[in-house]
Amino acid sequence: MSRVLTGNVLGLTEGPLDADADSTQPLIVIAWVRQPGVPPGLQDNYARRSLAVTRLRSPKVSTGAMLRGAGGNWLVLEATGPDVGSGREMYAYQALHFARDSVMQVLGLARAEGRAALAPRFRQVAASVRVR
Repeated sequence: MSRVLTGNVLGLTEGPLDADADSTQPLIVIAWVRQPGVPPGLQDNYARRSLAVTRLRSPKVSTGAMLRGAGGNWLVLEATGPDVGSGREMYAYQALHFARDSVMQVLGLARAEGRAALAPRFRQVAASVRVR
């Protein structure tokens, strides 16, 4: 995985490759970071900054919404943009759960042409994550 994330991270791919420089298979990352809470007024800005780890050059955020899942409320951003390395158009689905002392992130990455098929699957994973 060529993404840099901190904290406890689980990366799952759909396919045989553990490292996929060409983004031929979807990737979902679930990350938990212990840190001071992010105040509600700063959470959208935090979410947009955290898209930087997706390696999208100048991501275009198309939606920002709330998702009610098993673990509570999640702030969701969806974005597209060219991959920094390949230039290929990519889709990113990011859901963040803000707690008093941590942030849980569910990040789905795929080629942009797979967005329609993968967005519901990424949402389903985020909605099923329980934050404890």
